[in-house]
Amino acid sequence: MGYYINNEFLNKSNPKILFGISILTFVITCFIQYWAYANNVYYNVWYDFVTLFICTICIFELFTRIKNAKKENKFIKITNYISKISLGIFFMHEIFLNLLVKWTEKLELKNPAETLILFLLAFSLSIIFIFITSKVEFIKNKVFLIKD
Repeated sequence: MGYYINNEFLNKSNPKILFGISILTFVITCFIQYWAYANNVYYNVWYDFVTLFICTICIFELFTRIKNAKKENKFIKITNYISKISLGIFFMHEIFLNLLVKWTEKLELKNPAETLILFLLAFSLSIIFIFITSKVEFIKNKVFLIKD
């Protein structure tokens, strides 16, 4: 899908439409997760869930358009840094999820709250881990493929 996005598949799309689609598909994804929880159906939305996939594609395309914005903006700096380390986040988040899921199960939280906590912790720990380990040039350039 990255190939199609990179080759102007979505470049001609209106950003307001992309934003609207991302919000709509996010709400649908959350609703399905909540419905499953409310009806005692064990189902966790995962990477293969179509509305989550569409949501992330739209958000990705919107983030690629940020490059023309002012670089001194803190939001731009943060999103640019996250985009540079996104491969590392992809590699590391599953490791942190597997470590954290045992801990969050002991908290006996409701599924939506557990999912949010897992996301925030795995995402944050991945960023911290990559920030620290990417100080080693080999890891930065060859493992996480971070480009300056």
